[in-house]
Amino acid sequence: MKTAGMALLLVFFLGCQTRNATAPSMLSQKQAQALACRLANEQARALYKCEPFEAVAEARFEGVRWKWKQSRGCGNLDMEARVSFSSDGSLQMVEVVLLDNRASLRFERR
Repeated sequence: MKTAGMALLLVFFLGCQTRNATAPSMLSQKQAQALACRLANEQARALYKCEPFEAVAEARFEGVRWKWKQSRGCGNLDMEARVSFSSDGSLQMVEVVLLDNRASLRFERR
């Protein structure tokens, strides 16, 4: 009987603890900037085998999401990253694209 009572108390206290859990906190602007840069470089490394982005572009909080964008040179080409995530860093969306204007330059020269 003692064991059942202790188990019931333990379940009650654990249940109370999860109900009173704090909401996720909002990232600071510097934290959002660093996270966005890291996510952009991870995606660029996976797609193009390079990490051209630096945490110099400012992250902006728009509505309920942090947004970050940066364009960088990488060899003869350029890369652009667009990153967004919720205020606490979850629900991440990362897009890294390779920009190549060599064809348009050849067209303009003719």
